[in-house]
Amino acid sequence: MARMTPAESGRDLKRRLLLAASYRVFTEKGYHRARLEEVAKQAGYSKASVYNYFDDKEDLFLQTSVMATTECVAALESELEPGRSAIEDIECMLRYLLSDSGQLFSFVQAVAEYHGEVSIATISQADRQKLAKQHRAGLRNILKTIAKAVESGKRRREFRCGVDAVVTARFLTGLVRSVLLRWRLDGRRSDAERELSEIMAFARQGMGVLEGPSCTAQADSLTEAEPLLG
Repeated sequence: MARMTPAESGRDLKRRLLLAASYRVFTEKGYHRARLEEVAKQAGYSKASVYNYFDDKEDLFLQTSVMATTECVAALESELEPGRSAIEDIECMLRYLLSDSGQLFSFVQAVAEYHGEVSIATISQADRQKLAKQHRAGLRNILKTIAKAVESGKRRREFRCGVDAVVTARFLTGLVRSVLLRWRLDGRRSDAERELSEIMAFARQGMGVLEGPSCTAQADSLTEAEPLLG
């Protein structure tokens, strides 16, 4: 791979600073109220500088989404540990999403606003279509990463109930979003560990988690009235 020149390196750094500032602004303001002036100010540059790197607000938003989802998926994947139970992996991933470093789901509220305002199917520019596709794929990959842990638990027969892994991941992330929305409406964070404990109690009950060294034997002993689904 060719090394970047100092000028290219400086341009890349400036672009990343603008994306980081954009993420903060869209997370705090949502899609509608976010302004390019605020992004530029947070990054320490002029509004004109933003247009040197991004075509408009939508382009900036989509590129910010691609960056944020890529980083989130990498962080979630790092929580998957060989030899650990699936429910423990899931708990660690949901803890990340509830942490300060897992602010993506506040950003997802801006994503919902964007989808409500703009029909991605109407985007005509080839580059914009490609970017919109990456944006959608990034959001799906978050669900797929959590679903991977659910599927692993189903395969190892750690769960009594085997609902669709992606549907389960959607339910779990929905619970996280509900907590983050309540925090935003209340204007303060509650105890994240207590919130996580309540989510996991619900998840364990809903998925019928069989924990402990005898979980496989418990699964094998299920009657026809309590089949492993899926």
